Amino acid sequence: MGFGRLGKSNLLSPAIVLCDYFQRNTKKFKDQWIYLIGVENLKTSLEQFSGVKCFGTGPDLKEDYVKDGDFINEVDVTSKVPKAVVVSFDSHFSYPKLMKAANFLSDPSVEFLVCNEDTTFPGPVPGMILPETGPWSAAIQNVSGRKPNIIFGKPHKEMANFLKSRVNPEKFDARRTVMFGDRLDTDMMFGKTNGFTTVWMQTGVNSVLDIEKSRQSGEITKIPDFTCQFSEFFP
Repeated sequence: MGFGRLGKSNLLSPAIVLCDYFQRNTKKFKDQWIYLIGVENLKTSLEQFSGVKCFGTGPDLKEDYVKDGDFINEVDVTSKVPKAVVVSFDSHFSYPKLMKAANFLSDPSVEFLVCNEDTTFPGPVPGMILPETGPWSAAIQNVSGRKPNIIFGKPHKEMANFLKSRVNPEKFDARRTVMFGDRLDTDMMFGKTNGFTTVWMQTGVNSVLDIEKSRQSGEITKIPDFTCQFSEFFP
């Protein structure tokens, strides 16, 4: 399939699209603080390639604020005032982080940026549910009363626009573009929304039963054009 000829320019993730967004908006974000709910690698990428300053990664525990009791009455939201709250995968997500994000977002000028809204992702232990970024985003929306300004992952338009900007518009033809993926609510919806042919690879969290449920409920953007397995490509 030519995978051996792929370079860095052929790889794409919500983090790359997020970096590009900050780069295109340097007047607002350069050398400004970003409250990042995410991993250290994302912090490094944003600071190195986008010129922003990030804080918030790593553990942030209730025990750091109260020694006795269960309630946190106050967190520091004044020593560093961010231009944006960025939400990505973070296994350290906690009550203090939720509290800080909601309070930062009480200022309408602070942008609410979400890398993706996948609810779960597959792991090595069969049957084990692994939460992804979606629950963090949902919690912050619920508490802050804010909707994200931009969601960078599939199936949203920001990633499609980035893809189209990387190719010659005269050569790009959605009808000749194929989206291979294993999630119905991200990959297949992304392809359908942008007019691509969709192929479901059966390697993720969804099953054939989910396709039938989507068909019965009329969620046509989740229904792939074709289904196949990797074994059909690599016998």
